[in-house]
Amino acid sequence: MLPATGLSTSSASGRVKIRVEARGMGARKPISIPGCLQKIAQEYSNHPALASKREDNQWNFITYKYELCHYCATLDLVQSLCGTLSALFRYS
Repeated sequence: MLPATGLSTSSASGRVKIRVEARGMGARKPISIPGCLQKIAQEYSNHPALASKREDNQWNFITYKYELCHYCATLDLVQSLCGTLSALFRYS
């Protein structure tokens, strides 16, 4: 885990402290985005994670099992796209 100094950030690569409460939703154990995706992929591995309709009107389904396998391979691309979108919105 990387150190953080604040509770909020507007930076795409910024870090924040995790808020922990004594009761309620804030008392639940924190989980990372990759950890959450892995948990969902294990519980619903054969369920559709993404569906798209091709030009021939046939549906194409990608399962969570497929998504988990390709998550690490596409993480750099997603982070790059997020940085690009952040820069576009910042200057528009």
